[in-house]
Amino acid sequence: MKQETGPMPYVCLYGSYLEQLMAYSEAQRGRLVTAMLQYVYEGKQTTFKGTERFMWTSLRQQIDRDLANYSERCRRNRENGAKGGRPRKTEEITEGFSEEPKKPNEKENETEKENIYEKENEKENHKDKETVTENERLNEMEKLRRRRIAQLLDATPPEAAGGIRPL
Repeated sequence: MKQETGPMPYVCLYGSYLEQLMAYSEAQRGRLVTAMLQYVYEGKQTTFKGTERFMWTSLRQQIDRDLANYSERCRRNRENGAKGGRPRKTEEITEGFSEEPKKPNEKENETEKENIYEKENEKENHKDKETVTENERLNEMEKLRRRRIAQLLDATPPEAAGGIRPL
């Protein structure tokens, strides 16, 4: 049950408490957490007689700091709320573009396409030229090789060829 006079609706359990709380038994941890809740919601001060009293002092001081920070934040929010807040957004529903998109000039578009085709054709022609020149070079080499073979065969005396003359 929440206390009406208590300004903070929660108790903050920091991760740094874990190591300290693990030194206590489950029953002692339960009593400490219950005391924290009662302190915030009911304003009840619990008095510990065992070892929990050492931990309780630091927990209560942290709760007091958290309460002070929470109260200050609430005060600032109240002041800002009294100013009226930001203006409401106007309801403007837009669908698509606010302006008509510009249509490309047909001549520019055709010229651009022609330029692309010309570049592609140039690349293909360059490759074709390279292929043709490579093929021509290979053909020339083959012709030279055949001429050389023919010359060698013609220069061979028939007796050296075993009396048989190649055709």
